[in-house]
Amino acid sequence: MTGRRWARRPGDLREVAAGELLATWEADRALLVDARHGLGEPRGRDELAAAALDELATAAALVAHVGAGRWVAVAEALAYGAVLGEVAAAMGKLEVSEVVAGLRSWAGAQHRYGLLTGAQLDEIEALIERGRR
Repeated sequence: MTGRRWARRPGDLREVAAGELLATWEADRALLVDARHGLGEPRGRDELAAAALDELATAAALVAHVGAGRWVAVAEALAYGAVLGEVAAAMGKLEVSEVVAGLRSWAGAQHRYGLLTGAQLDEIEALIERGRR
């Protein structure tokens, strides 16, 4: 092996920045494509298996990292004038009702954990109503 520490679970990458996750995922993908096509330095099965597992764990961590802020971004889009249909389209294959349910669920959880005040929760509801136009 290369001496590199391979991730086996997304949790192994909790503290890694999104840019580094993307670069790692790209490197893993390139190594595996090269190996499949006989390009570059020959690699052993153990290293290739580790790279494949690292790619999977890194992809999952990257998706979680990027997705963690989606409801904040939904609220911001609505606050700046986007309508729910636009938000649903931007999120990809979601119905407006799913966006509303997701935003309400997220906001409710934030409120329960003391991360949103009652006034902020009311503001989210107002954004939803304005976003229906």
